[in-house]
This record gives sequence, C-alpha cells and structure tokens, in this order.
Amino acid sequence: MNKIEQFTTGISGFDQLSGGGLPRGRTTVITGGAGCGKTLFMLSILANAALTAGSPAVFMSFEERPEAIIKNAASIGLDLQALIDKGLFRIDYVAQTRDATTEVGNYTLDGLRMRIKLALKATNARLLALDTVETLFAMFEDERAIRGELVHLFNTLSDEGVTTLMSAEQGDGRLTRHGFEEYVADAVIVLENDTIGDTATRRMRIVKFRGAHHGPNKYPFLIDEKGLTIAPLTSALFDHKVSTDRVSTGLMALDDALDGGVRVGSTLLLTGSTGTCKTILAAKAAEATCARGDTVLYLSFEESPQELMENVGSAGVDLQKFHDDGHLIITSARPTLMGLERHLVELYRRVDEHQPSLVVLDPVSSLATAGDRDAVYRTIVRMIDYLKRLAITTVITLEPSEVNDPDRAIAFSSILDTLIELSFIVTDEGVERSLQIIKARGTAHDHRKLLFAVGNRGLKLETDDG
Repeated sequence: MNKIEQFTTGISGFDQLSGGGLPRGRTTVITGGAGCGKTLFMLSILANAALTAGSPAVFMSFEERPEAIIKNAASIGLDLQALIDKGLFRIDYVAQTRDATTEVGNYTLDGLRMRIKLALKATNARLLALDTVETLFAMFEDERAIRGELVHLFNTLSDEGVTTLMSAEQGDGRLTRHGFEEYVADAVIVLENDTIGDTATRRMRIVKFRGAHHGPNKYPFLIDEKGLTIAPLTSALFDHKVSTDRVSTGLMALDDALDGGVRVGSTLLLTGSTGTCKTILAAKAAEATCARGDTVLYLSFEESPQELMENVGSAGVDLQKFHDDGHLIITSARPTLMGLERHLVELYRRVDEHQPSLVVLDPVSSLATAGDRDAVYRTIVRMIDYLKRLAITTVITLEPSEVNDPDRAIAFSSILDTLIELSFIVTDEGVERSLQIIKARGTAHDHRKLLFAVGNRGLKLETDDG
C-alpha cells in the first residue's frame, strides 16, 4: 500500500508525531476552543513552507483584517510582511456582515470559489488556509446547503492539488461545532488550552489522519515568541544509546560503591525527604563535571542561582567559579511561573543552546504544583527520555512527599539507571545521615546503608576503608 504524500510543517515535534507532516493536496481541519492557537498554528505552517521551500501560500480570513494578522504573527517571530513583499504570502480578507446579506433561492459558494481561484493564481500557490469558514454558517440559515457547498469546495481544491487548512471551533461534545467538518477532512488536529489550578497548559492531539500512522495521544505544546513547539513522548522506542564509560559523582567513596561512578548518558535519581542533602550531592556531581572542563546545565525549581551556590558552598561545594567561567549554567524558574509544557520546551532549548555533558533537575517533585499528578509524571518522563536519547548524564532530585506518594520514585524504574535513597535519623549525639543504592542498572554496587557526614569542609562518605 502506497503511503500518502506529506509535506513538513516546520513545527518542532509535529512532523515527528505525524510521520512526516500534513497530507499534501488534501484537507486538514484544526479545531479547538477560543484562544487555543488555531490561527497561529496555520500561519506557522504557511510561513514555514514559504521560508524553507519557497512555496507560496494564501491565507483567507473571514474574521481578522490583514494588519491584525500580521501583528499577531509577529508575536511568535513570523515576519509575514517580508513574505508578502516577496510574493510568497497573500492575506485575503473576506468581509462578511449579516446586515448586508440577503438569503434568496439556492445558495452556492461560487463567489468564494472564484475568489480562492484568483488568489491562488495570483501567487501560484498550492497551499491555502481558511480562517474560519464557520463565519459562513452564521450568515445563513440553511445549514445543509452550506455543508454541501463546503464539501464541493474541498473536493474541488483537492482535485486541483491544493493543500487546504481550515480552522473550526469545537462543539459541545463534538470535535467541531457543526459536526461534519471532521468527516470531510483527511486529517483532524485538536488543540486545547486548559487551566489546571492557576496555570494554563496547552495540549495537541492528532485525532484523524487518513493513510498515515501518527501519535494518537495528547501532547503538550507551547506558543511563545519563538513559535510553536510540540513535545512528543518517544521513550516507547527504547533506542537509547548505552555507554560503558563512567563519570564521577564527585565523591570517591560513592564512585567506589558504584563500581567506578555512573555510566555516561545514564540517569541518577536522588530521593529522600527534606534535609537529606539531595541538592548537595547533585551539586557535587555538577562540580566534578565542571572540573573536568565539561558543561553542566542546572535547572533549579526552588532556588535562585545565587541562593543555590551560597547554600551548597556552606557544605564545601564551590560552584561559583564554574558559574563565572561559563562551565555551569544555572536556570531558575518557579514551577507555577509557567505550564508544564513550557518547562519541558525550555529544557529542550537550553540543552540545544549549551550542549551540556550533565543536566541536573532539582527537584522535579516541585513540578507537582504546576499540574495534575499524571501530567507531572508524563512531563518528567519526557525530560528523562529526551536526555537519555542525547546520551546526556542526568542527576534528578525528588522528594516523594511533595507528590503525595512515597513510592513515586519507583514508578520511574523503567527509565532510571541508578536510584539512591537518602535518609537521616536524629540521635542524642546529633543527626546521623545515610544513603543506600537501591538500584544501579548494569553495575555491581554496594548494597549496604552507607553513613555520611556533611560540614563546611565538604561531604564525606563513611566506608569500611574510612
């Protein structure tokens, strides 16, 4: 069976999920509620086609005027005016007013078909977006006639090899308000903009795609000044690179307990309650990596860069000098400052910008305040999977109590390589701290509970060898 012809959209992550992009010469419906990004989604596809392939496109608007569309596109980094000046982009505004319209006799879209034909011919375009033809339904009472005419319009465009994108508003219990667009279209994409607590989060789902395999789930996506980014989950492929090389945790005794340290590209989880020194151990690993001349990206969800460096400095960990020379990049952001998809995409972008050897996520449990439990778990899995696929060594800290599940760390077992549990007890003589290597995949390791002490001279792990 021949696979349908597709064209790449240029939207990061989407072409991967759709198996190569949108169907060429067919109709795609983008549906969702108000403010979910339908118009910007279509503008991005059209602009990317013009920029990367030199393919001219026509954007036909039934609601917004060209000047408003150009300004809105500029907010996500799209310079439509430059494309218009080059003859690669055309905005055709179709003004519709109920007062100026009289419905008499049989209704046809011959006028609209002619207008589309002229716009496509003027630009030699084979890519068209209609935003939104639902305005036509509001103009006339005979909805059945409109449906028939739209089906005829889409079939005509498809026969002429025109790739058509159409935005539609989501209905009550239906993908679209009128409930027929999804049946006519060859592909249907649903965009969502929900609020969880006080935080907005966006998700995308490819509901229908005739003749092509695609990711069927909901995927977080982001709209910001750099455009649209989809965050797919790819861990189901299980094609991560495996290295036999090892890197130090920053503690020689812990390296010995792990048979020489952690494997390059693996994921180390440090879990334990508040005050068990998770951040200090993570900072030690960062310090050791920077000392080798490598780059570390440290994402802190609870402390500012200066707070972090001063706090771990009291335990003998000197991150300041590496931060000053550029080997250590610290990014701080409260989880509630942005949605989960923004945190995920920010990680992607920072990694792409700095190309680190080690990434520290401290603590991922704080993300629990940015979404529901399942969404947080999926976000953390995506983060881990992304870093493993790039063979970047990762250190994660997690406080199980913050996600209201003391066994939550074990849920990551399928993609974690090393799990160390930290704890302490208060005795008459003071605080007795310990760590235990619960899991070290592919590594002969010490199974005992190992005591350690922390002071202004650093962190010392107590073993039989001292």
